[in-house]
Amino acid sequence: FHAGHIDAFRIDHPDGLADPRGYMRRLSKATGGAWIAAEKILEGDEQMPDDWPVAGTTGYDTSWRISALQCDPNGYGDLGTVAHLITGDIPGTLPEVIDAAKREIVTTSLLAEVHRIATLAHAICRDDIMLRDHTFGWIRACLTELVIAFDRYRAYVVPGETAPAESVELVRHAAERANEKLDAELHDTMEVVVDFVLGREVGSEGRAQRAQRDELIVRFQQVCGAVTAKGVEDTAYYRWTQLVALNEVGGSPGTWSLNPDEFHRWCSAMASDWPATMTCGTTHDTKRSEDVRSRIGVIAQYAPEWRALVTKLHPYAEGLEGHTENLFWQILAGTWTPDGPIERERIEQYMLKAAREQKIWTSWTAQDADAEERLLAFIRRVYDDGDLMGAFTDWYEFTADAVRVSILSRKAIQLTCLGVADVYQSCETLQNYLVDPDNRAAADFVGLADVASYLDRRSPLTLAEEKFHVTREVLRLRKRRPDAFVGPEAAYRPLPSSTGHALCFARGDNPQVVTVASRLHRDLTRAEGFTAHSVLLPEGRWLNVLTNTEHDGGNVLIAEVLGRYPVAVLEKVDGPDSSEARAQAESLSDTLEDGRPIFRAEPGAGSLSWSKGPSDSGTRPADETEAESTGLLTWLTKRFFDRPAANEEESRG
Repeated sequence: FHAGHIDAFRIDHPDGLADPRGYMRRLSKATGGAWIAAEKILEGDEQMPDDWPVAGTTGYDTSWRISALQCDPNGYGDLGTVAHLITGDIPGTLPEVIDAAKREIVTTSLLAEVHRIATLAHAICRDDIMLRDHTFGWIRACLTELVIAFDRYRAYVVPGETAPAESVELVRHAAERANEKLDAELHDTMEVVVDFVLGREVGSEGRAQRAQRDELIVRFQQVCGAVTAKGVEDTAYYRWTQLVALNEVGGSPGTWSLNPDEFHRWCSAMASDWPATMTCGTTHDTKRSEDVRSRIGVIAQYAPEWRALVTKLHPYAEGLEGHTENLFWQILAGTWTPDGPIERERIEQYMLKAAREQKIWTSWTAQDADAEERLLAFIRRVYDDGDLMGAFTDWYEFTADAVRVSILSRKAIQLTCLGVADVYQSCETLQNYLVDPDNRAAADFVGLADVASYLDRRSPLTLAEEKFHVTREVLRLRKRRPDAFVGPEAAYRPLPSSTGHALCFARGDNPQVVTVASRLHRDLTRAEGFTAHSVLLPEGRWLNVLTNTEHDGGNVLIAEVLGRYPVAVLEKVDGPDSSEARAQAESLSDTLEDGRPIFRAEPGAGSLSWSKGPSDSGTRPADETEAESTGLLTWLTKRFFDRPAANEEESRG
């Protein structure tokens, strides 16, 4: 850093540290206040600790919210039915799946860690005359249940300091949940354990045992983080397969969908509190790349058709464990390319790892070689079946328009909504990375340079080139207008629109950049596109950096702003002075701050919509009623759907 070879720091897994805050403070001091992003996994509405000298997170909190914007809430029921049919899981029971997975972890792979903190706590009690009635068995039971009940990585309690109110509430809430699993006679022991982990004085030997008690505070929090990482992300999220696009590192699969107002409120708060935080789409730790998640997420928009497809496919996978099967079909669809499925070796490697992480019928420590070979044989059979491959090719084409909207909108939102935008390992263009080691390949800089050269001479011809074009033009814009994205003037301003199918916002206290991004394409096409729907742009003259078209501020048709792409990023090229523009921007966001919806739900008239890009398929949307009533998809390969069951039995043989 001091030699000038790096500019900033991305700190992985800070919750595993004994003193995350102390580490960040020492690093910040040693670097003279360098920009630091912490790979902090925030659960739900959890906030970054405000006493860490960091710019913010590495972006998982933004990433899952962008995914949820493109997840159709209407798909919840059908995909829940599919998951129940194949796996037996009941929609809405994810918390139970998480608890079961964490219980498995604390009683197997991390048993020694729990035993260690229980031994430490028991030693403290044994040497204190007021606490020695609490037995080792009782203490271990209480600590086990408390760790399982923790709904996030850790509480930030520092030895020698009064525990923050938020940490006290977190531990108390976990203790209440844990007590539901314990006999009533252990509740007094739980009170002692809670006092220990919060650093409170309890018993008569607090001063004499200070070193032991401080160690217990630290080690308890480290164990909570390890159990959450292994139990939730590396077990439960592999088992819960209702829609695996939501099961991402730092994700929130319990939140099925977000609407624009919810996203606006969160971004507005983040831009105020953490203006230099990082946003990401893909990282070295994500289970699936941003583009794979987009393709899988689109399944929610076509849930009746997917339900019919998987119902037909299910007998073909007879003998395969249900959670593994449901994951496989979604991964196959999510990694499909214009040339067909990804390399069989890659998906075999992924599915073996996923099955071992599920820990249902095989695991890293108890591998079932015969069952794993049957899984690989199933994958080979799928790849050799031309009819089945044809069905997924048809699915790829059928959902192409919605996938295009999701991929391009996601990228534009990620690059413009907040702070510092990260682009990972060639994700300027399409990448169908899976979990490591699949996503650890070297970036193809030569290939990226070739694409850049092509696009210097012509317009994009494929979705991959369109994504590169969006990424490059937005990054160029960020270079021209850095103050609009990071700094004291980088406000986030929601813009009113007449539809919830577009996310519209401005960046800059004096708005300099506007993003208009489409969402939920299938539902939008049922309403005949954006028709007369409009967005209220700030005053001035605006240039769409993706199409080089200009628009005046005021009430503008969304379809005209978008042009050929499902997303527009506008740069102000002429307009009112700063004070007038700032006042107008503040007035535009008043509605949101008052808690009222910022878009009007009444559809307009007409049939305006953006024109399709050159790579769009134009495939006819399926008739949902037909898909539900007959279980057959007229747009899918008939020879597979009409194939008699006897032939399927023969192919399995």
